[in-house]
Amino acid sequence: MGMAEPEDMIVPLLREMRAEISASRAELTSFRKETGDRLDKLEAGQRNLRSAMSGETSGLQQRVRELEEAK
Repeated sequence: MGMAEPEDMIVPLLREMRAEISASRAELTSFRKETGDRLDKLEAGQRNLRSAMSGETSGLQQRVRELEEAK
């Protein structure tokens, strides 16, 4: 029994490479989705924080006005 000819190894090698590329593509797609989801959560948190800070600032300004008027 001799070794397989290089030509006989090409098709199986190409199939193996295609499977590896598909697996890598699936991993990348999953990673991008997870990263996008995390970014969306961060951006939502920032919007909530800005909104809360804006509300606190408005409330503080109102309180200062009330104190000034009470003088």
